[in-house]
Amino acid sequence: MSCVKVKLLIELIQLMPFISILLILADFYTFILLAFVYVYEKRSLLDYLPATDDE
Repeated sequence: MSCVKVKLLIELIQLMPFISILLILADFYTFILLAFVYVYEKRSLLDYLPATDDE
């Protein structure tokens, strides 16, 4: 039984870099999404303001 636990532990340690990369990517995508939403909200707010037409 302990042998199986050791094997699982080794597999988990081997997966650790992969998991950390996934976490970093998740943080990166969350940041991009938040930035996109922020810019979109800014644009929609600017649309409501009486601004000169730049089209």
